[in-house]
Amino acid sequence: MPYQTSPRRRGAVAATLLLPVLLTACSKDRDDKSGGSSDGKPGSVKAALAELPVKKAAPKAGYDRKKHFGQAWSDRTDAPGSGNGCDTRNDILRRDLKNPKLDGSAKCTVTSGTLADPPASPRRSR
Repeated sequence: MPYQTSPRRRGAVAATLLLPVLLTACSKDRDDKSGGSSDGKPGSVKAALAELPVKKAAPKAGYDRKKHFGQAWSDRTDAPGSGNGCDTRNDILRRDLKNPKLDGSAKCTVTSGTLADPPASPRRSR
């Protein structure tokens, strides 16, 4: 009785044998220097970066942040402390920081505090 293999198995064997050939054929020749310098000398990357052209910032014609998003850090939100005369940024900082220190004159501007960051805190055993 002759040994027969299934078409699926023959395809798997053929793919296994052809894959390295195809990958080798698709890889770039290591002696090809058209992709840039790779001499590994100190400073070569810095020198290559220095040769790159730097484009000036494009004008933002027609862009208006206030028009698209509203006033930055507005006090008119649904955030805790809204409508108190302090902007949202400082309301949230005052809410999330432990022992927040406020600017003496405005009483709105948070100048420092300690953030309670559970993922960064040591784990406590129960």
